[in-house]
Amino acid sequence: MNPSYRLLHRAILLIGLAFATASLAQSTAPAQATSPSHPVAKAGPGVDVEDLSPAEAVELFKTLPAPSMEEMNGEFSGEMLSFPPWYSRVLWGIATNNPIFLGVWQGKSFRQTGTNEGRGYNTVWRLIVGKVDMWPMLTKIGPSYFDGKPSFQLIYRAFDHYAGDIHMVDEVRRLPDGRYLGIGRIGSTTEERAHPKPFLLKARIGDYRQDVGTPRTGFDMAKELELLGFPPSAYRPAAR
Repeated sequence: MNPSYRLLHRAILLIGLAFATASLAQSTAPAQATSPSHPVAKAGPGVDVEDLSPAEAVELFKTLPAPSMEEMNGEFSGEMLSFPPWYSRVLWGIATNNPIFLGVWQGKSFRQTGTNEGRGYNTVWRLIVGKVDMWPMLTKIGPSYFDGKPSFQLIYRAFDHYAGDIHMVDEVRRLPDGRYLGIGRIGSTTEERAHPKPFLLKARIGDYRQDVGTPRTGFDMAKELELLGFPPSAYRPAAR
């Protein structure tokens, strides 16, 4: 990727992230409390996930099971969820819903490469060129950052691109209705990465098309998981 183009990508993401971080920092504490009128701890088939705040989405995420590696094969359509207030939605939208520059985010694709190993990419749609497969990641199932229970994890740092530069990571679990709730984190600091960015993976709409991206030189999965705040069981060998 052209260095100036890459820097522009990063600047747009970081601007959106800065606004999202500021707004969420003001609202995280009250949002984490479960309101009697919004029982997010119960994930029934009729859960209106689209209406949840980021903190509520995390609480729901904690109640869900991890998918298997086998079921996470192919292309899944996607949808971004809540980024209140309005200016966070606008700025994050620049990074995920802009058909002229970065592209309109459409979903993610995966393929399993081993017992607990896989890889994938995101797909965006751009004017003139159409679909573009980009933002590759390695995938695995392991203890979650949020509660230590298994989740399907997407580690972007493994590849040399701007989302990996700022440590993007997603975790995914299965909803009762067959969709998947994802919680993304991104940022150059621990504080930035503490703020959840929820999304949905919906219908499986196609096959995995191609491997994309260049592996990052010197990437160490254990060091990345430790940096991202995952529990030690995620990156330390079990004691014998």
